[in-house]
This record gives sequence, C-alpha cells and structure tokens, in this order.
Amino acid sequence: VAAATERDDGPTITGIARPHFERPAAKLRITLDRLLGEHAFLLIDTMRTGVNEGGDFEDAAAALEENTVELIDSVYGAAAAERFGELWRSHHAYLVDYARAVAANDDTARDLADDELAAYVDDFPELLAGANPFLSGDAVRGLITEHVQQLEQVAALGSADYAEAYPAIRETYQHMFMVGNGLAAAIIRQFP
Repeated sequence: VAAATERDDGPTITGIARPHFERPAAKLRITLDRLLGEHAFLLIDTMRTGVNEGGDFEDAAAALEENTVELIDSVYGAAAAERFGELWRSHHAYLVDYARAVAANDDTARDLADDELAAYVDDFPELLAGANPFLSGDAVRGLITEHVQQLEQVAALGSADYAEAYPAIRETYQHMFMVGNGLAAAIIRQFP
C-alpha cells in the first residue's frame, strides 16, 4: 500500500501527484463529463416519457433543454451556440420520434426517424470538426454514431424490451465520458 505524504501542494500518494481539480483544463473536463452524463439520462427520460405526451414529458423535455443550454454555453459560447444548438436539439426530437415509432410498432415512422438521425450523424461531426482543428470528423462521427445506436436500443423501453433497453442505458451513460474526455482534450489543445 502506498503511503500518503504531505507536500507543499497538498497530500499525495507516493509517486502520484494529487490532481489539480481547479485547473481550467480539469474543470472543463469535469464540466463536460457531468453535462454529457446528465444529457444521457435526461434524453433517455425524455424518450421514455415522450411515448405518451403529457406533463411528465414536458417536464423531462424542459430539464433536457436546461442541460442543453448549459452544455452549449460551456463549449464554444454564444458565437457557435445557434448552429450547435439547432443540431443538438434535432437529435433529441428525432430520438423521441424514434421511441414513439417503436412503441407504436410503426416501421415507417421508425425508418423516417432513423433517416433523420443518419443525417444528424453526418452533419454534427462536420460542425464540431469545423470549429476545432484538433477534432477528427471521422472520430467524432464514430462516437456520435455509437451514441445514436445506443439510444435507439434504449427506445426498446417503448416496446417493453427491457433486456435490450437497460444495458443500452448503462452503455450510453459510460459512452458520454468518452465523448466528454475527447472533446475536452481537443478544446484544451485549441485553447491552451
């Protein structure tokens, strides 16, 4: 077991420096991970409640919108907010449409929502890669594709296929930290 020691910069474990959570880079990474983790849960709840519109759905959508505004403000500020927000919100709507289609067993509506999500998977990575030269469009596309596929599996909640939905919820939440860490690293490189 490593012995804890006291140093001028605070306690450490022998050979491992104490993390500096107040540094801007660490704060950015923590903020993005928190917001994206919240995004996953709030979007899933919005999809779940969106199957039957009503007060529960409206409250879930309002909480998701608060998360969206906070996320947009934390990434690139007001200058990029409009286009980022438009695309970001579109995937919320498409996934609610997808969940409703699954619940209604409506293949046509599901296919339409899936087509809209495919367009989002093409457009959103281009926007991010265009805003940050340290983000690879292909890498972002892979991460966004995985996110959408996981959330499409979560839509199985609407058809009571819990064996598919619940593992996808866990994967979606974990995946958001991969996205947040990658995004934070690219922003830090862009704005050291």
